[in-house]
Amino acid sequence: MNQEINHIAAGVVLYHPNQNWIQHVESYVSEVDVLIIIDNSIAPISKDLLNFHPHIQYEHYPQNIGVAAAINKMLEAANKLNCTWLMTMDQDSYFNKNEAKDYISQVKSHDELTIGIGPSISNHPTESNNPLILISSGMCIRVQKSIELGGMKEELFIDQVDHFFCLQVQAAGFKMKLIPNIVLQHSLGESRNINYKNHSNKTVYLHSPTRLYYMTRNVFYLSKHFKNTYPAFVKQQKVGLLHRIKNRIKYETDRWETVKMVFLGILHFYQNKMGKLQS
Repeated sequence: MNQEINHIAAGVVLYHPNQNWIQHVESYVSEVDVLIIIDNSIAPISKDLLNFHPHIQYEHYPQNIGVAAAINKMLEAANKLNCTWLMTMDQDSYFNKNEAKDYISQVKSHDELTIGIGPSISNHPTESNNPLILISSGMCIRVQKSIELGGMKEELFIDQVDHFFCLQVQAAGFKMKLIPNIVLQHSLGESRNINYKNHSNKTVYLHSPTRLYYMTRNVFYLSKHFKNTYPAFVKQQKVGLLHRIKNRIKYETDRWETVKMVFLGILHFYQNKMGKLQS
């Protein structure tokens, strides 16, 4: 790679992926200068699968360092390669034909006060081009300034990582932008269609008790830091958390395990036990 400004790296976090992750990466990899793969799976992927781009960096962490630490490692690697931007991706997210090229072209045109830029998310409409929050998948962040602002909060491990970063960026006086005409195909998690007696139905997203542990603990952490700066958003996150907990208890059989993990998340927040949950 040469030193030309505005180089862009893509980073993808893997965690026991199925084979579709390669097709997803191929939807954008030809548009970036380097691909950084952080693999949190127990077993590494085959080196034979790392031949779809001339510049790939692969790091394997079988102990699972989490999402926040993975993105920070991507930032460090992108900075060493003099990349201006890092696009962070989930293993199950992808762009439709030509959208990655259009997206990256638009990203590079933004001013230096814009630290984070994101696409629209499939089946998840937004009303503003200046959103308070962008999700980490598909988000492009300025490498050097993101590092200066502290990067991602590794204490969170997973959940609320992108939310905390976006609030932190804007509290420091910088901007987040949405590019509405680009749509990222992204899975929001395990869902189930619930049928009612009146033949209506709705889709609910169900999260495991362990995931609800992280959600609970980290929403409390987010509230501690931003309840005065962004009170409406913090309230929204608490309400959303209650709905997720309620759905798990209502539609799954592991009710006591769910309740136990939620209360453990609250307890660990007050005990300042952050990071990865130790078994």
